Order: sequence, then C-alpha cells, then structure tokens
Amino acid sequence: MTTLADITEEVAAFYKALAQEAEEANLKKLFTRRAEGSEEDMSLVVRARKEAVLELGGLESTLEIALEPVEGVDIDAYREEMRKAMETGRTALEKALSVEKLFCELLDKLALRIEGRFPSASRLLKQVSEKRAGYLRELSALGGDGA
Repeated sequence: MTTLADITEEVAAFYKALAQEAEEANLKKLFTRRAEGSEEDMSLVVRARKEAVLELGGLESTLEIALEPVEGVDIDAYREEMRKAMETGRTALEKALSVEKLFCELLDKLALRIEGRFPSASRLLKQVSEKRAGYLRELSALGGDGA
C-alpha cells in the first residue's frame, strides 16, 4: 500500500497543477478541491496500511510480504496508465476523468483482493473509492467523456 499512497500523492499533485493552469474560475476551484480531497484520501490510504499492520499483529515486515504486490492487481501498470492519462487528454477535464476512472478501478480491485485478509483496510479503501466515484460523477456532469 506504500505504492498506493505514492499514487494518491501523485494524483493530488496532478490536481494542484490543473488548478494552477485552469483559466476558468469554476475549474480552478474544482481542481483545487480535488487536490485537497486527494490529500485527505492519502491519510485514509496510510490508515488502511496501518490497519493491515494491526491485523497482522503489528509485524510491518510481514505486511510488505502480504500486500506488495497484491496478487491479481498490477499496481505499477495502473500507475503508468494514470501517468499517461495525466499527459495525454485533450482537455484538463478529460485528463481528470481518465485519471479518476483508473484510480477508482484500482481502489476497487485492491479492496476486493485484500478483503478476506485485511477487512479493515479493505473498508477504508472502499471508502476512498466511493469518494472518488463521487468526483468522477461530478467531472462527468461537467461534460467530459473520459477519452
């Protein structure tokens, strides 16, 4: 989940950059809120990691073996796809939509894969995913297609 925390941090930085580049006041405000929300999500991801450590009896070295990599989820591939999406969309809104779709998908897959072994951590990741799905709906309502 260290990698997931890094990805969450990258998403926050992405939104900060979009906010700085945005010319429209409503987009600037939206992207600023998404950056702040991503920073809040970072604390939940870190908390999920700590919950997993506790569920393993406090043995953090065991957590590294148990969680990284999460079987069936190529986190690095998601990270690469998200980085590409941050750079290749036609508009800032399309970039944000693509990033959110990928991030939600990653969070959902991770939550599902660790659910049996780390239920508390899984619940926290689901919480972040639900919040991000709200971001996705908000971005979609603004007219982007996520391409």
